[in-house]
Amino acid sequence: MADQSELEASAELMRQLAQALHHRIDELEALFDMLPIGLAIADDAACNHIRVNAALARLLDLAPTANASLGAPAGERPSYRMLRSGREVPVDQLPLHRAASEGVAVSDFDCEILRADGRSIPIRMQASPLFDEHGHVRGALGAVVEVGERVRIEREQRFLADASRVLASSLDHDTTLGALAELSVPMLGDYCLVDVVGEDETVRRVAVATAEPEKMDTLRELQRYPPLLSVESVATRVIRSGDPFVCEDVTDDLVREAAQNAEHEDLLRAFGVRSFAMAPLRARGRTLGLFTVGMLSSARMLHQRELPLLIDIASRAALALDNAILYRNAQDANRLKDDFLATLSHELRTPLNALLGWAQILRAQLPEGAVVGRAIDSIDRNAHAQLVLINDLLDVSRVISGKLRMEQKPVDVAGVVSAAIEAIRPAARGREIELAVTVAPLRLEVIGDADRLQQVVWNLASNAVKFTPRGGRVDVTVDERRGAVQITVSDTGVGIDPAFLPYVFDRFRQGDSSTTRAQGGLGLGLAIVRHLVDLHGGSVTANSAGRNQGTRFVVTLPARQPELIASARPMPITPGPSTLRGVRVLVVDDDADARELLQLVLESADAEVWAVDAATTAIDALAPFRPHVVIADIAMPDLDGYALLRRIRDVDPTRAPLPVIAVTAYASEEDSRRALAAGFVRHIGKPVDHDLLIKNVAEVVPDVSRTAFAE
Repeated sequence: MADQSELEASAELMRQLAQALHHRIDELEALFDMLPIGLAIADDAACNHIRVNAALARLLDLAPTANASLGAPAGERPSYRMLRSGREVPVDQLPLHRAASEGVAVSDFDCEILRADGRSIPIRMQASPLFDEHGHVRGALGAVVEVGERVRIEREQRFLADASRVLASSLDHDTTLGALAELSVPMLGDYCLVDVVGEDETVRRVAVATAEPEKMDTLRELQRYPPLLSVESVATRVIRSGDPFVCEDVTDDLVREAAQNAEHEDLLRAFGVRSFAMAPLRARGRTLGLFTVGMLSSARMLHQRELPLLIDIASRAALALDNAILYRNAQDANRLKDDFLATLSHELRTPLNALLGWAQILRAQLPEGAVVGRAIDSIDRNAHAQLVLINDLLDVSRVISGKLRMEQKPVDVAGVVSAAIEAIRPAARGREIELAVTVAPLRLEVIGDADRLQQVVWNLASNAVKFTPRGGRVDVTVDERRGAVQITVSDTGVGIDPAFLPYVFDRFRQGDSSTTRAQGGLGLGLAIVRHLVDLHGGSVTANSAGRNQGTRFVVTLPARQPELIASARPMPITPGPSTLRGVRVLVVDDDADARELLQLVLESADAEVWAVDAATTAIDALAPFRPHVVIADIAMPDLDGYALLRRIRDVDPTRAPLPVIAVTAYASEEDSRRALAAGFVRHIGKPVDHDLLIKNVAEVVPDVSRTAFAE
């Protein structure tokens, strides 16, 4: 073991030797063999022949007279290797060779000698060039001191730091474990394998690496043979027990036990493992996988002393793997939540379609009667209330996932407020609540989504009506303040407890969540208001003096001076036809109520309708019925609406395409974009507005004789 003073002394000695070597050859030759530190002299600038003293010969396990040059011809080359950070140092990068080739001193070069007997010795090297009387480099002089445990620990700490950086670089565990395997060779061994155990106890080999390029093809073939937990083997025992294992000498019996079949055994023998070590990847009491390193040469064997480092790196890899699995599970749960909400929407919209549809039919066709009228109003009111809840749930899901889409164009704020207020006037009138609207002249314009801003006003105003006692008052004002447009909704209602005000815009939070509360709802409306206003770059605040003191909400929206646009002559609007006389409509829906309702609505507009319950039946009906348009549901058994659309296009691709309208409970913006991109000419979400349905059919079949199928 050498301390800093020994290293400094050796460096000074080398300088003296380099200056005086050609003057005092005899004295220095004697000193050369007497010194306790290792010395080496290259007798030529190419370092093809290197003499070493007795101390260095012992370190290298060489005869004192042997040529120690790793650049010597093959027959003379010694059997030791020089490694740095587990990788073999190229000969031209060794200090003695650099000093001779570059003519400069090289100091503090840390590496390790790997002897033929497998012993690894950490050393520090110094080297200086030797010059002849003309100043030309004629060789080099080097000093070697054994530095022992300190350098080994430093090297391992650097490796662990690099491994931690790699493992923290990504949550894709296949990528990070692959990078760790590459980093581990040849630091830990000549090859590295990483296996991951799945929840179903199948094992997947996610990474392989080797320091021997000629063995890579064989290793890739071995990647097809991860451990089988159903077969007894060393790997299985390590995974089951959670205990590491070292094999210092691989025997034929061990190869036969590890082989899963004859091909696997042949590959193992071709790969030629001489020793190996395995450590389980364990986190939170579970074994998540297996980390294996091994040696392909008897020159360097794995021993029990290598286990602490292997266990450390396996623990770090297990923690990274566990974090990646938790992250993936969270992503899966989030996706499943979105899928559940979409399914929930579909399942709720389908009965709502029949409920609202029959309410419209009853209102249109039955004579007036007090009881019937109240029943119809109740059906209509509650169905629409349920639809509001569904839309709120879906809006919250879109906000959380960042999928809420906004148009960006000038908004008629006065028109938006008027439309929202008109929608809630019947409710205010029914509760004898005075609803006052004041809109000041606006010189500025707001850029945003008119439908979403109408939703903001509707949510605030409907909340005000809902929480204001009979005979109260709700005021809605619109004006400009400090370069922005403000919408204020105030009421004389129940107010908000000051303790609850900081949470009034939180999702699912309600001022009264008890079973005796007076008002229903999911506690989403105000959360949606805040998110929509945020998306417009604005702000919303709530103020209340307390219980029964009323509430005041203020929405502030950024505004700008309107751009001057040349006035354009308004396009004439052609009123749509009131009937579908002569139009043949093929209706396809697996839900009997929905199918009957669509047929009744279309027939009330004088259309000729054929309604079927499956896509295959619809295909058979094309030729005999010759429809002008097809109305199809999306979610149907066997063949869905998309498959039906493709089959219709395949019937006769030479003709003008038969228009197909999607009428579906999959009613999100994304669903609409997907349907239109697939080739549906319209996408109508359930519950269906009857007038809208008739209008869309009339638009896609403007001329019966021109668009008729198979005419």
